[in-house]
Amino acid sequence: MLDVITDSLIALELPAVLEEVAFFAQSVPGKLRVKQCAPEIDASLIKEQLDLTCEMKEAISIRGSFVFSGLAPLKGVFQKLRGVSHLLDPEEILAVRELLNMTYSTRSVIGDLDDRFERLKNFENHLHPVPTLRSILKKTLDEHGSVRPDASPELTRIHREIVGQRGKINKRLDTMIKNQDLARVVQEDYVTLRNDRYVILLRPEFKGLINGIVHDHSRSGASVYVEPFEVVEDNNRMASLADEERDAVLKVYIWLTEEIKNSVDQLKENFDTLSELDCCQAKAEYAIRMDCYAPELVPLGFRLMGARHPLLMAAKDVDVIPMDIIADADTSVTIISGPNMGGKTVALKIAGLFPLMARCGLLLPAKEGSKIQAFSGIMVDIGDEQNIRGKVSSFSGHIAKIKAILELAKPGDLVLLDELGGFTDPDEGAALAMAIVDELRTNGAYVVVTTHLTQLKAYALSKSGTKNVSVEFHPISLKPTFKLLYDLPGESHAITTAESMGLPSSLIEKARNYADQAAGGSTALIAGLREKLMALDVSHRENERLKEKLNEELIQASERRKELVEQFRKEASDLMKKAERDLNSLRQSIKCGQIKSGRESHEKFHEIKSEIVEKLDISLVKPRHEMEKGSIVRIQSLGKQGVITSEGDRGKMDVLVGKITVRADSEDLIVIKRPEDKKNLQKNYYWGRNPTDYSGLGNQCDWNAR
Repeated sequence: MLDVITDSLIALELPAVLEEVAFFAQSVPGKLRVKQCAPEIDASLIKEQLDLTCEMKEAISIRGSFVFSGLAPLKGVFQKLRGVSHLLDPEEILAVRELLNMTYSTRSVIGDLDDRFERLKNFENHLHPVPTLRSILKKTLDEHGSVRPDASPELTRIHREIVGQRGKINKRLDTMIKNQDLARVVQEDYVTLRNDRYVILLRPEFKGLINGIVHDHSRSGASVYVEPFEVVEDNNRMASLADEERDAVLKVYIWLTEEIKNSVDQLKENFDTLSELDCCQAKAEYAIRMDCYAPELVPLGFRLMGARHPLLMAAKDVDVIPMDIIADADTSVTIISGPNMGGKTVALKIAGLFPLMARCGLLLPAKEGSKIQAFSGIMVDIGDEQNIRGKVSSFSGHIAKIKAILELAKPGDLVLLDELGGFTDPDEGAALAMAIVDELRTNGAYVVVTTHLTQLKAYALSKSGTKNVSVEFHPISLKPTFKLLYDLPGESHAITTAESMGLPSSLIEKARNYADQAAGGSTALIAGLREKLMALDVSHRENERLKEKLNEELIQASERRKELVEQFRKEASDLMKKAERDLNSLRQSIKCGQIKSGRESHEKFHEIKSEIVEKLDISLVKPRHEMEKGSIVRIQSLGKQGVITSEGDRGKMDVLVGKITVRADSEDLIVIKRPEDKKNLQKNYYWGRNPTDYSGLGNQCDWNAR
């Protein structure tokens, strides 16, 4: 039985894409985690993974990348710790210490993130600093992973004795050389170590001058390493201390191993969490590098705008042209036709690869706003299935694969079939292809097919929910544009390609006649439709260009408006400050008696107001048409309502408030209601006398609203 699902993952090159993403992981465990990503099935978990990748993408764009480069492969260490007899070596213990340090720093960075990074902050609960163990490892090991001399009381004692013994030997050898006439046979740097014993480096002619044990000769024979008998016992003691030190260091390693074992579950969770974070960061880094965005998950179909195949982007010297690959909810079968090397198979692979990438938590190299269904099963038949050794023809190989697909296909699946109905007689192949598509439709699967068969293109025109898509072929350059044209079957352009390669023109003309007769004249019709579609496309592109230009101009105008408003605000603020200073000066002048008459103060005040009006080029008096006789107004400075009885000079208004007429500045008035007619005015403001007769209501007050 063929493993169709696994074979399809390989055919769609998901492992190769994961290899590209793994490049961005910093650690070996992180790279392995990326390569082992398996497509998720549950839609809610898929969305959660995509949202997590988006959060990581935003986080690293704000604060930079997390550091996971020191994360070592530790699964073997955890297995060893769970064994009966175990002892970690220095490198493994040092790796555990690095794990704890990375856990501490990563947890600290995550804790400092804003609350909007909710999913990343959840990782904080799975990172355990284990402070006691971290402190022990820090105090016990140096930066190279070696046990410190003061790691235990026993080591401290031994180290102190070794230092004393070493000094004792050096002093004895120095005294020996100074007291004896050895200057002519002693080499430079005469005290050294040989076989872990302190010796003197002498010339060969030392014999008779000193008694001792010859340990070695130099390669040239010009020097002899001699251990004087006087320091043999001291060297023996040093050797004994070295053995004691090794035993004490071993005890420290045993102790550290036990301490690590006691926290193995927390360490394992730290390791898994950091590996997952490194994997997630690799996905985000890849998305940033390749300009990828999260798709919107939809229940049916897909709409991939500006899609680019990730492996083509990874290839050198390849100009990748974005493609719009669309199968809406009402389109269950898409039939792509057109010339060879035109992009049919690339479009087919993108249609299958992108859902797999999304199910692995990968953002897609397509425009923002693309939509995709997270198909539960994706099965493909792509490539040549010929096997000469197994006596399997290309046609038989494809049928065997399609048979396995038909047995598995169900609602919610996506089936991709490349060159369906090929590798056999065109008429029989087309009939078989249409029957296969019918069966897959009955099973409820989405189907995308590539073909050169005219019958299959016609099939799309006669079946609801089936759409023809063609690969555009430029009529002048005679090259594919790698753009998909919808609702139009494609031509294979075999005759045009043959013509461009130099076949005789008479032969080409006959071939075109034969092709048109076989197609019942549809070739010319399709060509005409294609020209009209291309013209519409040119118009659409021009409209899009103008739309973008208009948007840019609107943005520029908005920015200019903001600048002008800010400039006006600053000028107005400066004027108000100056006016305030002038008013303060005016008050001070009145207070000091420099200005005595009311008329003089009013003139001074109007000078200030006139200056503001002139500078701002805006009238400070409300338009008169807003304040008519009979309007109900509110005097802001008094907090009282009244009715305008007449218009005074210099922007003044006479306002009847109760039984008192107040002369107020129009700037101090807010219109509440304008008079509708005299009847309404009399109805609302009649107090027992003719409303036009204001005699005896009291003296008028000249009220300055300022």
